[in-house]
Amino acid sequence: MEIKKLTKEEIAEGLTLNFVNKVNLKKKCSPVMFKAGDEPVGIMECSTGYWVHTSEGYLRDEKGRLIVFDIRACQIARARYLMNHGEEEKRKEAERVLEQRKKKILEKLNIFKNNIEDIRQYTIEGSAMNELMKVFESEDPRVKAKFNRKIANLPKMEAQYEWLVSEFEKGNYNLLLDIMRIEKIPNPITFRLDNEDDMRMLKNAFGKQAIDEAQGDVNKLYARLKVEQMYNM
Repeated sequence: MEIKKLTKEEIAEGLTLNFVNKVNLKKKCSPVMFKAGDEPVGIMECSTGYWVHTSEGYLRDEKGRLIVFDIRACQIARARYLMNHGEEEKRKEAERVLEQRKKKILEKLNIFKNNIEDIRQYTIEGSAMNELMKVFESEDPRVKAKFNRKIANLPKMEAQYEWLVSEFEKGNYNLLLDIMRIEKIPNPITFRLDNEDDMRMLKNAFGKQAIDEAQGDVNKLYARLKVEQMYNM
């Protein structure tokens, strides 16, 4: 929803039209603060607006019916929360992004490792894979050439796997995300110097505060950059 005008009270809080109109309730709607200083609460979309839920349950009227809050009120409430607690939320989200990236790399490495082990089994006389290979070869001679190519490529695969693992242990996650085709990491130099949003994202992700908090871990900086992009969409 595009909000056209803010109240005097909302402006006095520090809210701006540009800021509140960047809030996308469809993407992430909770937590929110309906008044400055209030405890954050959650909201859930319904057919006519949003229901509000606290630690004690959903808010209801005197007849026990769920109270519906309109979209504008919830968008302002979400903006108010981000103005007061956005930095903390982004920090936690960046931690989640980094853990997800590490998990995806490990999953790919595990698949690679299993592929290597499967091929290695072909070379072990008497193993189930070795016996299966012999059956396939007897039925189709062309299969032997296929298996031989895989076996011949085994040392190269093992060396590649060891290199990938060493890069992971060094913390070179961005490199692995790219070469293992998991995720394309954005290059900060492609951001536009004359674009206010781009510069704000770079400042938040690579500014002094972010660098100090990362304690030299570049992966945390790039995770924060992804979060900044998510919040700017």
